[in-house]
Formats: sequence, C-alpha cells, structure tokens
Amino acid sequence: MNNNFFLNIIEKLLIYNSNFVITNKNVDNNLGNFLKKFGIISLKRVSDEDFKKICIVTGCKLKVNLNIIDDISKYCVGKSEEIFEQSINTKIILTIRGCRFCRGNTIVIRGPSNYMLDELSRGLWDSISIIKKSFEGDKFVIGGGSLEIFLSVLIEKFACLLKSKEQIATLEFSNSLLEIPKILFRNSCLNEIDLINKIRTIYNSCLLTKNFDLKDIGVDLKTGLIQNNFYKGIIEPRMSKVKSYQIATEVVISLLRIDDVISNKS
Repeated sequence: MNNNFFLNIIEKLLIYNSNFVITNKNVDNNLGNFLKKFGIISLKRVSDEDFKKICIVTGCKLKVNLNIIDDISKYCVGKSEEIFEQSINTKIILTIRGCRFCRGNTIVIRGPSNYMLDELSRGLWDSISIIKKSFEGDKFVIGGGSLEIFLSVLIEKFACLLKSKEQIATLEFSNSLLEIPKILFRNSCLNEIDLINKIRTIYNSCLLTKNFDLKDIGVDLKTGLIQNNFYKGIIEPRMSKVKSYQIATEVVISLLRIDDVISNKS
C-alpha cells in the first residue's frame, strides 16, 4: 500500500471527525505513523467479542475491508465522549465513556481467586436480575418469608370453611408455604418454630382487628428481632413470587396425576 492510499483513508476519517480507529487485526507501522501525525489513535488486535460490544454501544459499523473505504458515511462512525487508559491492579484497561447507545456502566470485579470472582459475578448478576424483574413487574411483595406466613394464615382460615376432604389438602398446602420461612430462619441460625408462631399470632390479630398495618411484619435475619420489613426495604418482585408458586403447584399436580408406578424389582 502506498502513501496515497493511507492519505485517502485518513482524509475520509477526518471528514467525520474520527480520532480513534479499532481493528481486530494488526496495524501497519506506516499506517500507524500516518494516523499519529493527524492525531488519530489506533487500537489493534481487539477480540471479536469485544469488537462487537464496542460496535453496539458506540453505534459504529464493522468494515471488513479498507478497500471499500469510499462507502464510509457518518452513520458508520461511532461516538463516545472520551476514551482513555487506566491502570487497575497492574493491568491496563481501556475505558470508553459516554457512548452513543449505552446508558449502562461496566463493573470491574476484583478478588483473590477465580472461584471467588465466579461467586461474586454470580451474586452480582442475580442482584441485577432481581432489580430488573422488580421494575418490569412494577409491583412488590414483602420478602423475608413474611408473605408465605401471611398466605399460610389466610389459607388456613379458608380451609376451616370447607367441610369435605378438600380441607385436608388445603391445610397441607398452607403448611407447605411455611417451609420457605423455616429454611430462611434455619440458615440464619434462628429458632424457626418460635419466630413463625410469633408472626402467625401477629397476623391473626391483624385479621381479627383489621389493623392491616401489621401485615408487613417480618424478621430481621441478622438480629432475629421482629420488624416491619417494608420500611426496611426487604421486598421481592411480585412476578417472581407468582411464577414460583405456579410452577410448584403444577409440579405437585403432575405428581398427583401419576396413578401407576412401574418399578424394576431386580
């Protein structure tokens, strides 16, 4: 390639105020020197995965061959406010800020081992997914096992109104809801039986006196004290709760429909 070809490329880039070039291949030394003279920075040997992400957030389009440089337009050029390098834990990281089509941020996780990084990444992803689901559903329920205990009390009262064998199945469904708060309290080294009985007593008095300010009562898993979980911000997305109850109920119904079991005696 001659200098005229390089000058043609640089002239086309300068028309649209381009000052940063990214490629997943190598950059010729002559081309690199020409770019530096005109104030254009080049980044070479970028992985295909990172290249696609940069194209998405900045709005640029991938050019397979520089020989078709003539079809470059302002719609092919990406945009960002600033691009700079920073050192994080002895590693140089290229940071792109103020991208055209990206309002998010990149979270850099540091840890002593790959196992710890995987656990942190998984926990962070779960937290972001919960927040995302919460905003999608636009409705919340009280977390920390409070909802399950309150539903158990309501279903138990409903079961008392039944006068057939359905009452037994309804009571069992009511008791099965208590397994979730039991596991939460047990994992927090708390007395699950004592706490569940206290909260059930509060909910029963709430229904009798119609004082629905007590319906948000729950347990602080760190201290084991009774508190208002809504004021403490312990909430869960309503959508995920409904889906989990539906899936669990469908699984139980499928098991109950099994009327024949074939076993291998050998």
